Amino acid sequence: MSSFFTIPASQRKRKRDEANVVPSTKRRNTTKTSAKPPSKKSATARRDESISSSGSEDEVIRKRVNDAEAVSESESEEDDETGAERRLRLAEQYLENIKGEVDEVGFDAEEIDKDLIAERLQEDVVSPILCVAASDTGKFVATGGADKRLIIWSADKLEPLRVFTQHRDAVTSLAFRRGTNQLYSSSVDRTVKIWDELAYVETLFGHQEEVLDVASLALERCISVGARDRTARLWKVVEQTQLVFRGGGSSEKRRPRNKDGEIAALRSYGEGSIDRVALVDEESFVTGSDNGSISLWTLHKKKPIFTIPLAHGLDPPMKPEEASAEAEPDARVPERQPRWITALATVPYSDVVLSGSWDGQVKVWRVSQDKKRLESMGVVGKVQGADEDEKTAGVDVQGVQEEKNVRGIVNDLSVFERGERGKDGLCVVAALGTEHRLGRWKKVYGSNRPIVFEVPKIVTIAEAEAEAKEEKRGWDGKEIVQKEPQDV
Repeated sequence: MSSFFTIPASQRKRKRDEANVVPSTKRRNTTKTSAKPPSKKSATARRDESISSSGSEDEVIRKRVNDAEAVSESESEEDDETGAERRLRLAEQYLENIKGEVDEVGFDAEEIDKDLIAERLQEDVVSPILCVAASDTGKFVATGGADKRLIIWSADKLEPLRVFTQHRDAVTSLAFRRGTNQLYSSSVDRTVKIWDELAYVETLFGHQEEVLDVASLALERCISVGARDRTARLWKVVEQTQLVFRGGGSSEKRRPRNKDGEIAALRSYGEGSIDRVALVDEESFVTGSDNGSISLWTLHKKKPIFTIPLAHGLDPPMKPEEASAEAEPDARVPERQPRWITALATVPYSDVVLSGSWDGQVKVWRVSQDKKRLESMGVVGKVQGADEDEKTAGVDVQGVQEEKNVRGIVNDLSVFERGERGKDGLCVVAALGTEHRLGRWKKVYGSNRPIVFEVPKIVTIAEAEAEAKEEKRGWDGKEIVQKEPQDV
């Protein structure tokens, strides 16, 4: 007895196909039979109507045919054009239209070319520059910008030589290794990169936040600070290792005395971000933070060995109307905030450290002989209306009016020696801005420009005697007047 399971598969398939075809055939037949055939009467009537109206429609039809032929001829001409020929034809037509307009007013092709070239140069090279560095060899100048690009320029002609785009975010700091063309760059992308002779070398990873500053001296190593990760990292390139120094402490480590000999009461401000770093020598360095403190570090300890709190003082108190949008604000205002350390620089392999903020002063500090403390040496330039104790107190003094030497935020500092080993003094260059270089954190009254300080060398009696002995000549002690080191 046959069943569905014993019938071959080919037969089962044919049966299924036949079962499916039959209903569709019936439906088609039903559709055809349901349609009514057109009646002869209606067809005859339509033919008669078309014959009777043919005379009136001949002109309309003839006009439509002529228009269609004209359109088809133009379309056929365009269809015969290639893509290049069509673009050329449209360009020529556009130039003819422009020529008709320009002939009325006139134009200078040379001026147009200059404008186009200038615009192209601005797009290719010019960018918001955040950092600049020059090699000691006098061969290269490097710039880094907010557009993530690092540009190497020739120092003699200031022409761009190479543009590097390896950084994935803004380039924040640059430092050449002394005596070489090796370059270190830091970026918001949390990396430090090494470059040498117009070529990329290596990337250093480790920071957990944006890297805001990098510094280097003669050895093949560099040091960087990672902003809100509150670390400084010394990168030993040859050994491929790094040393991590952790900040984040409070600034209440030094309580300076005021002019009456009383200890000034200082509030402790937490260190939220380490923004600046500078190497004193190969064994020690200094850092600057957003809580206004300057810290001295040594490679042998993971914590700072000395900290100057509020190195540039506090901002003046806000007025009630500035702190509130109310028509009659109360007398409560936010507490005074410390001025950030926005710039740090050193005279390499010496004991001189310079710092900048937005208080209108570039301050000078000295590393003690035992290299365990930082001592104030005053301000670059003269300050009127304050005695020496108030200048070196490191905090604001009520009622003291000081003449400001700079107007604006000191976004960077650079120091170099005049003559052999600073024989002719120092040159201090401060980069000023009305806003912080990395954002609109604060806006101050001032200008966007550099300012240069020429600091003559102070020769003491002992130094003059030693110099006279080296030159093998006599010296009577009357040619040079002794001066105190504080008169910077």
